[in-house]
Amino acid sequence: MKKDTKPIRRNGLDFSRALLLCVLVLFFATGFFGFKPDLEELNAEIDEKFPDAPKVSMAELKKMMAEEPSLAIVDVRDREEYAVSRLKNAANIVEPGKMSYEKDRLIVAYCSVGYRSGEFVSKARKLGYTNIYNYLGSIFEWANNGNPVYRDGEVVKEVHPYSSYWGKLLKEELHSDY
Repeated sequence: MKKDTKPIRRNGLDFSRALLLCVLVLFFATGFFGFKPDLEELNAEIDEKFPDAPKVSMAELKKMMAEEPSLAIVDVRDREEYAVSRLKNAANIVEPGKMSYEKDRLIVAYCSVGYRSGEFVSKARKLGYTNIYNYLGSIFEWANNGNPVYRDGEVVKEVHPYSSYWGKLLKEELHSDY
């Protein structure tokens, strides 16, 4: 007896195509209709994924910037993001192995929201850097709170949004056209 291999059909649409259509609708609905990353979930994920990456808050970073003349600030974002704007005096270093700082120097790394900088700090600690921290919240939090960002020594009012999804965490008026 031959087994029937016809797809399940209801009203002329087979089940696999209907399932694919539902998945596509959900994908576009979540990506285009206001859904944005959840900061609490993101921060919990960063903590879980990079437990050996100590964090600093915006208030702690501001204090360090005011009181620690030897503080090194490292922007771990891509060159294109860094070119739009950055924290004052930040060096663009995307691989911890390319840092030439003393292993005990005070270093704070940041990215857009804290994920890439968490990974960077974790790797740097494995390379022997003992006084390096992740600025959780990173440049999005910094700029959203009205703190200055710089391009070529001048204050600017735009930040690279990284992507349309993650850029939802950055105030719309701060988005660059990149």
